[in-house]
Amino acid sequence: MVPDEVQVLRVSASAVAGSPRGRSGSREIAPALDSLHAGVAAIAAAERPLVVVGGGARAGIEEIVAFAEVIDAPLASTFKAKGLVSDQHRLAAGVLGRSGAPVASWFINESDLKIYLRCWQRLWLTLVRR
Repeated sequence: MVPDEVQVLRVSASAVAGSPRGRSGSREIAPALDSLHAGVAAIAAAERPLVVVGGGARAGIEEIVAFAEVIDAPLASTFKAKGLVSDQHRLAAGVLGRSGAPVASWFINESDLKIYLRCWQRLWLTLVRR
């Protein structure tokens, strides 16, 4: 989103658009091994995990669905990820939020571990324990 006050600024005819270089983190960065092990342990210990998929999952949704299938966790979507997980999938929990699916709200309240995947531009994985 571009702020309203920026949308109305005048630009000279000779202005050149910038590049995406330097605007996002390196994809070569990996988490510290102790953090990775802690995340795996939290997922293994969870009795009722929930996977929440964000709009950033457009590339890689097949892997995310496969991950949810392996850990047998319901898949809820943010509004921006609506439609990435088929409503016909056995683990589909629907969209979260005020105008989302009641079952998605139920899962978010009842899960003991929320796994947020690609929900924010710079935060690709977050684990939230109840």
